[in-house]
Amino acid sequence: DGINLAARLKIAGASWKLSVRAEGAKLSAYKPNLHAADVDVKSDYASLHLSGDGGLQMAQRAIGALLYGTGIPFTQMSTNPQALVNQGH
Repeated sequence: DGINLAARLKIAGASWKLSVRAEGAKLSAYKPNLHAADVDVKSDYASLHLSGDGGLQMAQRAIGALLYGTGIPFTQMSTNPQALVNQGH
């Protein structure tokens, strides 16, 4: 019905890499919001890849800034990345 987000967060020491993918029926309605947040928008999905230093705390700030910065009304939101750390491929 809306937009689904998936994320992968890799942390090694103080360095982190974040990959976020968005897809769903309402993706096209939010393309301007996503473009404004420097998210790469394709026809059926959008993705963003970030990296930085500062460990989990800075990764959490980046996730929060991305989610709030898009202006998309999320029904469930958590900026706690602990569940994502070093999971997935």
